[in-house]
Amino acid sequence: MAGPLTFPDPIFPLTIDATGCSITLSGGLATPVMCLNANADIYLNSLTIANGFNHGIVGCPAGGGSGGGIITDGLIQLTNCTLTNNHSHSLGGAISTANRFITLINSTVTGNTAGVDGAAIFSDDGLTLINTTITGNSSPGFSVSGSGVTAPVALFNTIVDDAATATSGNCFSPTCTGCLPLVAGPDNQANDDTCGNATVVTTADLHLGPLANNGGPTKTIALLTGSTAINGGINAYAVDAGLIYDQRGNPFSRYSCGNVDVGAYEAQCTICPSSNGFDTAFCPVDDAGLSE
Repeated sequence: MAGPLTFPDPIFPLTIDATGCSITLSGGLATPVMCLNANADIYLNSLTIANGFNHGIVGCPAGGGSGGGIITDGLIQLTNCTLTNNHSHSLGGAISTANRFITLINSTVTGNTAGVDGAAIFSDDGLTLINTTITGNSSPGFSVSGSGVTAPVALFNTIVDDAATATSGNCFSPTCTGCLPLVAGPDNQANDDTCGNATVVTTADLHLGPLANNGGPTKTIALLTGSTAINGGINAYAVDAGLIYDQRGNPFSRYSCGNVDVGAYEAQCTICPSSNGFDTAFCPVDDAGLSE
């Protein structure tokens, strides 16, 4: 890519839907992947945003080295997407926005870096994460960060597992003057106590697999056997978001084991006989696709 992907104003709002395909938009570790201006409302589905690099590009809304994968001054919603190996000189390894709302649904953010803050995401406006997995992102600051306005950051059924790699922690400090207020209940799981009322777990408790081809058009991070994220979410949040499948799409049910999992990946279950040989129960499926 010779430069970041941009779009002329008249075509907005814009939807790019790659459902059923396997499409990666790459910056080739030379440029951000997307640069969207103030009038750009964009909806991305089933895409991989990878290998973006922002060393201080001029002419983008959140320039100056912010936004390794996506720089935006407009509303953006990503569903069933993976953002990986993007790098920002300043803020927002995967995404940085100056003035508008960011929403991630059924998406994975991993392996991104920021030189100052927002290893995964930096937002100066509201941010909503629904059934999203954030892990393996690094910066001297926080992983999910923002400042300057009063719109909330809200987490639902989301994993934030960057405490070991984002020096300040997973989510910006709730005592930070001018920082975004944070709304996160126990349906979320984080490996430190910076993400509101999210359930605090260890990385070992989460038992996450590597970013891999687990089926579907985008790579995902599996919940391995014994993960605390399995059945740890609240169904109503996924239902309200219109989720039927996990990030991988059909046929990977979002409610396979009866209760929604935390994060973008849903461990698939089968119906197994119970010990008495007559009743049935849900049984998680192991990595080989066999019931335990």
